[in-house]
Amino acid sequence: IKSLKYCVIITSPERILTDQHFLDLWKSKRFINKLRSVIFDEAHCISQWSGDFQPKYANVGRLHWLLPGHIIFYAASAMMPHHVLNHVKSILQMRPDRTREIQLFNNRPNIHLLTLEMLNPAHSYHNILLCA
Repeated sequence: IKSLKYCVIITSPERILTDQHFLDLWKSKRFINKLRSVIFDEAHCISQWSGDFQPKYANVGRLHWLLPGHIIFYAASAMMPHHVLNHVKSILQMRPDRTREIQLFNNRPNIHLLTLEMLNPAHSYHNILLCA
């Protein structure tokens, strides 16, 4: 990571503030100059786990104090009701004037449930082939 070999680094939120290697990276001008964004996938976990289960998650917003202002923070989740989104934005210290929300809904009319009576033994997989 330090040699800038990778374009994408995936790690857990608690490591970015506790692992000495990451703490050194946040101080490296060479690394910071290449860094474009920090993405929190499954961001609802920051809210839901930041209590007793993963207390370090509550501190990930400190990155805003360690990183320059041009680095963009993203919080992505498929399961984030509005109150959880507000909590995540608070924990990540996302300023309202610099925050945009994009909501994409998962209503897919081309996907539907289908129930068929099994005519063949389950271990034969013949019924599955009939549905394909």
